[in-house]
Amino acid sequence: MKGHHLESFKVLAEKVPPCLVFHEFCRRTADVLGSIDDFQLVNKTFDDENEVIIEGRFPKDYKCEAVPWHSEDKIAMIGNDVFPVGFKFETDVFYINEIKTGLPIDVNKIPAENVFIKTPLFNKDVRDEMYFQYRGAVQYADIWKLVEPLSKGGYIVFDVDAIESFCVISFFPEQKCKIFPAGGQFGSTADDRVQVNFPPNAVIKSDDILFKVHPVDVNCITEIPREDDSAVPISAITPSISANHMTFERLIEIQLPVQCIPGAHVDEDSYKYTVFRWEKDGSLQLSGIDPLFTNGILSFETSSFSGFIGASGSKSSSVASIKYAVEEAMGLRKWCKILFFVGKKQNNRIKVILQCVEIQKVSVMCDLRKQSGFHFFADCMSSNLFLPPDTTVIDVDIKGRFSLPKASAIRHHKVRFIPSGGDIFTELQVELRAYLSGELYGILVLRHGKDSAANIL
Repeated sequence: MKGHHLESFKVLAEKVPPCLVFHEFCRRTADVLGSIDDFQLVNKTFDDENEVIIEGRFPKDYKCEAVPWHSEDKIAMIGNDVFPVGFKFETDVFYINEIKTGLPIDVNKIPAENVFIKTPLFNKDVRDEMYFQYRGAVQYADIWKLVEPLSKGGYIVFDVDAIESFCVISFFPEQKCKIFPAGGQFGSTADDRVQVNFPPNAVIKSDDILFKVHPVDVNCITEIPREDDSAVPISAITPSISANHMTFERLIEIQLPVQCIPGAHVDEDSYKYTVFRWEKDGSLQLSGIDPLFTNGILSFETSSFSGFIGASGSKSSSVASIKYAVEEAMGLRKWCKILFFVGKKQNNRIKVILQCVEIQKVSVMCDLRKQSGFHFFADCMSSNLFLPPDTTVIDVDIKGRFSLPKASAIRHHKVRFIPSGGDIFTELQVELRAYLSGELYGILVLRHGKDSAANIL
């Protein structure tokens, strides 16, 4: 390269005056030195005051950012079964790209080195963290992979080489236990008080059982606004345990630790321990088992296994209200509302936003939509709905004066209830049919399966 550089100046010197040769030499030398300087790597941190911090050694003029995914992209991703069954978002989903070009980070192309993604774990109880596994979900070239964290603490840290999109997810790990005809015992690594004891001859031949231990959120039971002043229907609850369905030759014993509900009035004469069976479809059913409570441990026997959870229910409360409280604590269902927002009318078209949010977040989302120029219609808000998070899909039927524009790419809109996925909503544009007037309104019919979730006029 150096020989070629000098040879070109020899040719140049034969054709132009010396002063111009010297000027050209200075210019080319500056370009070469500048390009070398551009690729000198320096330590940089990019923190946009959101959930993601990017650190590493980059060229001195390099700048990148983490930008939240569009709501419709997140909805499409969740419906594709990309991540483990039962996963939950611990952060929003972000595009990671260079500000100037919009290109993703690739240490071999920038170039860069020692690139790390850091994100804080918000409001995590140390006790609950024992039950979860955390992974960084990294997308590059349309392929997702799960990355184990390097460390945990105030921040969870991931080492990355190429990244286009990123989020942190959590899920309940499976723990394998081998059972023999001579008997055996399962003890949870998350909480050694969770045990399953297998007597001799419970199984005819050796078998592997995959157990999952699920923590419960006792705070959510007292945080949910109630339409009446009734007392909290349960005073204590256990974690739940689940496994692949099996039937045993003899009764096995299950032991689960009991956790009290904050602020709940405990009166042994007013409450009774109940065991619910957790079915494969996610529903809870009364097991009919009469458990024993001793020294903070609930124990009971059964001859078949799928999933179990125990709770101390008020004798004055209905079985349904106790079941709702248990499902809420397990995260199987959550109380929510569907909100209706309308943007400014342009000609005969209106932008509409539908959003299914937890009851506690209604006011926050209303303020957020207001900042985007959308008006909240309180009269069109749904009643309290008790829906499964992450898996709920609500179909939207458009009727009355409303219709979809002919050029609309999406002909059948859906609303998803994903409380841990950040700001997820469904935005659609509707036309007003000018030839329909009088008392006829635009109508949105929201359907959850065969049931009507809400009608918005």
